[in-house]
Amino acid sequence: MLLLGIWDPLGGCPTFPGDSEIGTLFKIMQLLGSPTEATWPGFETSLPLWSPLYPSWPPTGLETIRDQRPELGDVGMDLVRSLLTMNPAARPTARKAKAHACFSRPGSAPPRGVPSS
Repeated sequence: MLLLGIWDPLGGCPTFPGDSEIGTLFKIMQLLGSPTEATWPGFETSLPLWSPLYPSWPPTGLETIRDQRPELGDVGMDLVRSLLTMNPAARPTARKAKAHACFSRPGSAPPRGVPSS
């Protein structure tokens, strides 16, 4: 499952350290909020194992990431927010992500651990 392979490139540890697939899914939803028709139209049909009995979490605004990585600033958090969008159709491609303003700020280098090219 793709979600289990997401690692924090800056910290070298799993971004969503669940102890199972459902545990990982719940970790993702605890941080991003549960999907809704507003955030991911058609998500229930896109996720064949989705259950309306799953707990519902509100969006957090990624404040825990902002608190842990203040050096990202607003521009870096914009990139993180876009990359962690649950709806795959709304998530940027790698090419678009690489062109993000986070990587083109004058005099700035990518965050520690992120390749510059």
